[in-house]
Amino acid sequence: MRVLKLMRKAPRNEQERESYRLAFEELREETGLIALHMEKTAPIEAILVDKLHIAHRVNLGELGFLVQKRATLVFPMLTALMEQGNIAGAKQAVKHLRQLLENRKAKGISDCDSNVSKNFGFADGQPIQIDVGRFSKAAGEAGFKGEELTQWIRTHYPVLENRAEEEE
Repeated sequence: MRVLKLMRKAPRNEQERESYRLAFEELREETGLIALHMEKTAPIEAILVDKLHIAHRVNLGELGFLVQKRATLVFPMLTALMEQGNIAGAKQAVKHLRQLLENRKAKGISDCDSNVSKNFGFADGQPIQIDVGRFSKAAGEAGFKGEELTQWIRTHYPVLENRAEEEE
């Protein structure tokens, strides 16, 4: 399943444009991005159906938008795996999420908004970063220290903690 995200406005400055470019060109797998449209183009007529099942005719050529894989947020995903008794699957999910963050760091890309509970999820069994609007090239720190994830695991499913730390 895919999600169409409309931008309220076209990226206002070079920093925003660079963030979307980095997401699409260098972190496509890590963000689940399928398409990115930042410039006005020829008309792209579409009919969008909202949550109330009301159809809206829209010219996407006039808008900035991206198409991204639909993701389940990290904590609900881990909770579902644990409630199913799939401890091994939850441990793998945590491991893969940490690997995603290490891959981003290795590419020298930081994110000043690395809120795990809102900005990361799982699509097709793989972790992705959902919010792609705050990336920048930065040597060193990648903007994620893992405290939120570690604290959530300690509070809710401590059985995941030891394994996650052993595999780092």
